This record gives sequence, structure tokens and C-alpha cells, in this order.
Amino acid sequence: MDLHSIHSPKPGRRGRGPARQSPKSLASALSVDSSRILGQFQWLTDEESRSFGEIPHQKDQIRDDINTTLSHLMDLARQLEIDCRVPEPPKRSGHSRPKRHS
Repeated sequence: MDLHSIHSPKPGRRGRGPARQSPKSLASALSVDSSRILGQFQWLTDEESRSFGEIPHQKDQIRDDINTTLSHLMDLARQLEIDCRVPEPPKRSGHSRPKRHS
């Protein structure tokens, strides 16, 4: 998959258009979208999850959910002016949370 070819969902699809969404709103949408993906696997065994998508409607649904999630992620990166084409090493160690700015 070419990440450069990922485009935002059309305005009106799943809410407001991406140009109007704040980074906070996009981060929330990412959480919801990734939860939709998890929901499709939640009650499957590891073995069942490996064969997920062999049924056409399952594959179509997961493809749509993954594409929507990637689209929101790329919109967020664009708004924050992060070039996803250039991999950078992680700057945080462990699972520490960033400090909040008041």
C-alpha cells in the first residue's frame, strides 16, 4: 500500500470533512475507528482471527475500517505537519505519558 495515495474521506462521510476537524477531533476519531477494528476480532480465537477476511463481506468491512483509520491518521499527520514518509526513531522510552502543558 502506498501511504501517499491515502486520501481523506469525502466530506459528509462519517461526520464532518477533515478540513474542519481539529487534531483533537481526529485523535478521537482514530480511537473510535481502531475500536471498530478491534471489535471485529474481540471474541475470535487467535486461530479464527488468522482466517478472518476469507469471507468477502468480512474482508470488505475490515478494509473499509482500516482505510478510514489510515485516512484519519494521515489527516492528523498533515495538520501537525508530520511527514510520515520519513521514519524517525522513537523519542520516548517505555510507555511514559507526555507532560501536559497548561
